[in-house]
Amino acid sequence: MVNHNIALETKKMIIASAIMGFSGILSETSMNVAFPILVRIFDTSLGKITWLATAYLLCVAITITLSSYLKQRFESRMIFLFTCTFFFIGTFIGSVATSFDLLLVARVMQGISTGLSIPLTFNLVIYYIPAQKLGQWMGFSSMIMSLAPSIGPTFGGLLVDIVGWRMIFITILPIPVISFLIGFSAFKKNEKPNRQNNFDFLAFALLTIALTVLLIFISKIEAQIFDGKMLLLFLITFTCFVVRSLSSKKIFLNIKILTNIDFLTAVIPFAIYQFINIGGNFIIPSYLQLGFGVSSLLAGLSLFPGTVAAVLLNPIFGKIYDRHGEKQLILLGNLLTFISLIMMLFTTNTMGFLGLLTIYMLFSLGRVMAFSILNVSALKKLKNNQKTDGTAILQTAQQFSGAIGTSIVSLITVSSPNIKVGMHNSLMLFIIMIVFIFIILVIRYGENFCSCE
Repeated sequence: MVNHNIALETKKMIIASAIMGFSGILSETSMNVAFPILVRIFDTSLGKITWLATAYLLCVAITITLSSYLKQRFESRMIFLFTCTFFFIGTFIGSVATSFDLLLVARVMQGISTGLSIPLTFNLVIYYIPAQKLGQWMGFSSMIMSLAPSIGPTFGGLLVDIVGWRMIFITILPIPVISFLIGFSAFKKNEKPNRQNNFDFLAFALLTIALTVLLIFISKIEAQIFDGKMLLLFLITFTCFVVRSLSSKKIFLNIKILTNIDFLTAVIPFAIYQFINIGGNFIIPSYLQLGFGVSSLLAGLSLFPGTVAAVLLNPIFGKIYDRHGEKQLILLGNLLTFISLIMMLFTTNTMGFLGLLTIYMLFSLGRVMAFSILNVSALKKLKNNQKTDGTAILQTAQQFSGAIGTSIVSLITVSSPNIKVGMHNSLMLFIIMIVFIFIILVIRYGENFCSCE
């Protein structure tokens, strides 16, 4: 896994930044399990408490859209040091918060920091790792950050049950310190940012409004409310953003790279996989608890072995990609995902805990195999001066496709007569989406689709 031709400082930079991404995602996934308790502690509604997640996600998404401009405007070292410091302060505030408003401030600070650290990690890999090792190190970075959602719910649940919700913040508090110590002397000081770039504030404002409105619309969908006005407002502001971005000569987010068919045919499957992953992870615990009487602990653990095993294989998938290319891995990953979903579909009424745990391992293996390689491949198809924009677009798509996946599956579940029917209908949707990915891959590889090259 370690390439001795890569400078130690480069490895430390990537590891330090990835650890920051890990801490941000861990804070998100572990904090969500504390919401029922926070409703009682702060004597407020669950709807208000869920803004701790909504505001966090919004800050992550908006900050990610800024990452390309910030990479051009500031040194990576400056971004990293700010991220560590800001996240530490936000986490400390969360650990001592005595009001909902103060806790919300903490979550906003954590969200901004996470939105900086995730694209920073991948941009460091892109710019400092040789092309021959790009897949391996992208996989390694993804592995570090992907471990957070694997352990987050269990980690948060244990802390909340045993020592209280504040320990989530207190336990995470040392992580930015460790990251700071690893990366402080490693980050290179020889970067020459372009401080003359003229930032397109109007495009940024339009996209911020569009993403905010979309997130509110999604949250209402989860509550079985279809707000046509919010949807219309999103379409208007997003269209204005696109028009502005295509005509402006100022710097913000270069969406013109979506006209690159190789990039586009990687972004769409990438987003769909995240939709399926988060949507599936949303319904599976409820399916086991309500459909088979499995305890909440076991229901949560049903996802753990498959997720962790697949995540740990990320660097190996990357290494195979570096040696043999993308096509076989992406097609095999999509095929394994399809097979596992078909198996779940035909055993929905009888699958139970052990059956789901086993099939989910196959599902995770296939999904991670295709998902991680699509991420690397998408960026490799871009020119060097487009890759920071590519990272921003991929990570923003990942954030929102996951949120939409949760909302749609939630809507399917509550609209179904029982949880098993809801699971069956959700699986049907996932299978249709995987078939759609196969169609996209046919377009992507064209006449070489069936070749072994």
